Amino acid sequence: MIKKLLKLEFIKHFAYTNFWVLTGLWAGLYFLVVLIVSLMNINIPGLESKPYLQFPSVWTTFTWIASWFNLLLAIIIIVSVGNEFSYKTFRSQVINGLSRNELILGKSLFILLIAITCTLFVFILTLIFGIIYTNFGSETSVFNKSWLLPVYFIQAIGYMTIGMLIAIIIKNTALSIVSFILYFFPVEVIIRNIFPDTIGQFFPMKIISNLTPLPDMFHIAPASSQMYTSINGQQMAMQATPPVPELAICIAVTVAIIYIIAFITSSTIIVNKRNL
Repeated sequence: MIKKLLKLEFIKHFAYTNFWVLTGLWAGLYFLVVLIVSLMNINIPGLESKPYLQFPSVWTTFTWIASWFNLLLAIIIIVSVGNEFSYKTFRSQVINGLSRNELILGKSLFILLIAITCTLFVFILTLIFGIIYTNFGSETSVFNKSWLLPVYFIQAIGYMTIGMLIAIIIKNTALSIVSFILYFFPVEVIIRNIFPDTIGQFFPMKIISNLTPLPDMFHIAPASSQMYTSINGQQMAMQATPPVPELAICIAVTVAIIYIIAFITSSTIIVNKRNL
């Protein structure tokens, strides 16, 4: 059954130009950004860019950069689901014998396949650039932070399952894309601000978008120290941001997985109740 559903998804998207354009745009933009970052040479007191292209820090840098383009992955799924409604392919598949649950299973498998492909692409580029810029020594740990790859994998799935749910609710591709972007910003941000931070930090886009931590270079210094900057001639102290603890990431990943299950379950319920 899984093989059959994946084959159906592949057939539907193989000849669809916009799918390949959006996929190529994701890969092209990601490669272009990491190439530009690798060619930059920031060298100021207390901050150098090259160490963040070396193992193991490069895992943090490249997964964080990849997270910038998760909106494109969500748009790919929104377009895919929107086309199912526009061209009545959902309806025709049900007429031809697929159950409504299998429709969502097929889309979920398609999301999984895209996430695996993107994660593999990130993995390959990270290895290539890490090998190029790392001065290997006896204490070099190549895979020390490679656990961030499965975290990025879950993050990508999170974005795409939200996109799928919104597309199923609205059924119009253009309106679904606009609604997704507006929910990402500013709708959820406004709603979060109504609640205290202890609750707001668990909203879906907040949790999912923050799964991949900032590279260490943005933390500037240990949490106990300060840096100073001059604004309009006045010197101001800025507290350095501490690195995200691994325990917090584990909690965020767990909550994100719960959200993903909830998005897929909600999509299934809506498709089973709605006229296709």
